Amino acid sequence: MITWKAHDNSVLGIAYAPDGRLATHEVGADRVRVWDPAGREELAAFQLPNPEAGGSYAPIVTCLAFSRCGKYLAVGGATITGGVGSDPIVRVWELGTGKVVSPSLRPPDTPTALLFTAADPPGLLVPVNGRLCHFASATDPAEGVTPKVHNRSPDAKSPQASRVALSPDLKWVATNGRPRAVVWDAKTLKSVHLRPHPRGPQHGPCAFHPDGSVLAVAHGTKVDLWRFAEPGAAVVELSGHKLPVWAAAFLPDGRVQTASSDGTVRVWDAATGKELGRYDFGIGKLYCAAFSPDGLTCAAGGEQGQVVVWDVEL
Repeated sequence: MITWKAHDNSVLGIAYAPDGRLATHEVGADRVRVWDPAGREELAAFQLPNPEAGGSYAPIVTCLAFSRCGKYLAVGGATITGGVGSDPIVRVWELGTGKVVSPSLRPPDTPTALLFTAADPPGLLVPVNGRLCHFASATDPAEGVTPKVHNRSPDAKSPQASRVALSPDLKWVATNGRPRAVVWDAKTLKSVHLRPHPRGPQHGPCAFHPDGSVLAVAHGTKVDLWRFAEPGAAVVELSGHKLPVWAAAFLPDGRVQTASSDGTVRVWDAATGKELGRYDFGIGKLYCAAFSPDGLTCAAGGEQGQVVVWDVEL
């Protein structure tokens, strides 16, 4: 296990690059930091631009993501312009050079999550204000003034997208919000499956099983394992956390791991919903977690600015 003080305030976002580097951001920050977790060394920082003339506050980071190819880092957030409104922005960097490749993708509101598509060059999916926005290119400097917005689920209601995930087989995109999860066809971005759930107090995460057949849907302190392609299939509920779940993911062998602001990471049997074990790293509430691309390590960020990385037991 590796632990270090990465920030002064609560760590709200964390992501793994394909090469094992970590990116993190803290509450109220205007930048994302990139780390070598083995050496606990900060390698780089990527900062959102300051407000234009008349702006009152520095930009605030709300989300981040690495591209699947490992070449790009996207950072989303917003500034307050003229003291009266938010100015949402997504900026994309080329990691190898530190060059800004897309300086100002403009979603219609402050983004709550980011996901690079599997296209080459990649696009970007941005759930924002209940809608799923699609930027066809994440690397074209001219892209992004008006993204395509997808906001209809199978029941013709807003999907309430606030978190987003891509299935390992690249067939499906999932969004989760309050109070429903939606599975979309990844090629057409047409909504295919819908699951209402109890209205949780936060933006609950979602994650696909390694074979793409099950979606983990968090809402409040619970996580539902939903076989979305099997109508009538029983939903397995993971119940035991005392405070909201902020991260959920499947291990390579199909078990589920969750991180909660109750300070614990728990491992579950996906077939029965039984809790198999838990970790308490002593760094307070956990607001984010991420798996390495090989699924062998996991990282989580705590309320006191610490980041912890540990080996996943297989």
